[in-house]
Amino acid sequence: MNLLLFIFLPLFLATLACLLLKKRIVIEVSSIIASGVALVASVIVALRVASFDTYNPSSFFSVDALGAIIMIIIGLVGFFATLYSVEYLRQETAKNIIGYTGVSHLFSRVREYFILLNLFMAMMFLAITVSSPIFAWIFIEATTLSTAFLISFYNKPSAIEGAWKYLIINSLGILLAFFGTLLFFASLGTLGGDASPTFALLTQNALHFDPLITKIAFIFIFIGYGTK
Repeated sequence: MNLLLFIFLPLFLATLACLLLKKRIVIEVSSIIASGVALVASVIVALRVASFDTYNPSSFFSVDALGAIIMIIIGLVGFFATLYSVEYLRQETAKNIIGYTGVSHLFSRVREYFILLNLFMAMMFLAITVSSPIFAWIFIEATTLSTAFLISFYNKPSAIEGAWKYLIINSLGILLAFFGTLLFFASLGTLGGDASPTFALLTQNALHFDPLITKIAFIFIFIGYGTK
């Protein structure tokens, strides 16, 4: 059984619940349950990695020791952020701070927040568990979209300005990271045959890489993802 499905599915189902259901309590509870299940599943995956070094439920997913640690961190922060957000947003809507003063608009803003939060967590988990550097790059880029809307959530000039600056800086960073990834693939050349490039394939052929290209690729990836 793919334990990672117990991380992704609850978060996507919670997102779907936020889109379709109108009761605030259902949206809040579904988001808390989803993040809680994701946290528990992350711990179980980490225990599996501790026992077998890696967890490879399919050719598309792979979790090593470092990935397991990051998964637990994402799960912990995500769960407590979701838990804290419930009461925080209740106080913000009670004070008419979020958006305009209309009750229906306030509720739609709360629903938007939990949709973006659940999607952000799902993309974070996907980015750390996929075995392909290209798909990892895609999911990391996907986190930018949801985060940008969360930054501008209050619709204040300073928040909107921050969101635009975030998008510009992140776009530059993610572009540099993509260029560095392509350089690694260029170093891989025909060593990998017809196989799709994966982190494992890059590791296995690391000794055959051109040292100069590898150093340049590392600089681009380090600066690019570091900026992100």
